[in-house]
Amino acid sequence: MRRLAAAIVGSFILAACKLGSASGTLPTYDPGAFCSLAILLPATIHVESDAEPPTWVEDPTAGTRTNLEWPVGFSLRVSGDVAEVVDPDGTVVARDGAELIDAGGGTSARGENWLAVCGIGDRAYTTADP
Repeated sequence: MRRLAAAIVGSFILAACKLGSASGTLPTYDPGAFCSLAILLPATIHVESDAEPPTWVEDPTAGTRTNLEWPVGFSLRVSGDVAEVVDPDGTVVARDGAELIDAGGGTSARGENWLAVCGIGDRAYTTADP
């Protein structure tokens, strides 16, 4: 009986740890030395760790969806029950359901309905040598 109780408690602890630290894979690319000046209009971002791809914005009036790819080093994590996009420094730059504003980017090599994000606010994420 004690082993069963220990196994149940262990399962709950493991599940709680997974809820706070689960992560997934974002589509990434190397932006090089240049970040496009195109600005994404304010839009609600969707971040779902189990979706493919896991990040996108929608234009509800046009009924279109634009998938997002991120610079190399960005990652996806779940904190509590909210999925987040994290930059290479560990700063959360987007959360599911939040308004994504002041995002710079441009066309993606992945094709139509994709946007390559390379800047958030006043920070450009490039891979140029300093």
